[in-house]
Amino acid sequence: MGPSQQQGADPWVTMPPGRQTTLKVEVEVVEHLRMRVPPDQRQAWITAERGSWDPWLQVQKGYRGRDLYWDPKREEGVLLIHWASRAAWAAIPQTEVAQVQEQFEHLARQALGEPLGNPFPLVHSGALQPMGWT
Repeated sequence: MGPSQQQGADPWVTMPPGRQTTLKVEVEVVEHLRMRVPPDQRQAWITAERGSWDPWLQVQKGYRGRDLYWDPKREEGVLLIHWASRAAWAAIPQTEVAQVQEQFEHLARQALGEPLGNPFPLVHSGALQPMGWT
């Protein structure tokens, strides 16, 4: 082991003796959402998602894709939205999110023939950190 390597450290990373380096590592984060979606309204939910969130997300910096699921036991839509980092996700102005949400609700109401409100209310919002494959 050379003089600039610390015992137990990665052999490919070397640092001069007495120097400390702080590395800022961007870690992927997964936005986790659940919303109320009755079985007979699943198609309206998907149609509203495709017409509002899909095109908007596609142009967001740090967006890596998303997965949509339906939980028949809870009658909920589950969304896992992958972001390059928490910073990329947090950088999105809330005014933009609110505008897209309005468009989503409008499309959902239109598909269901409902005049007011959000047909698919959010029941959970959180974040997950990927742990890798086991």
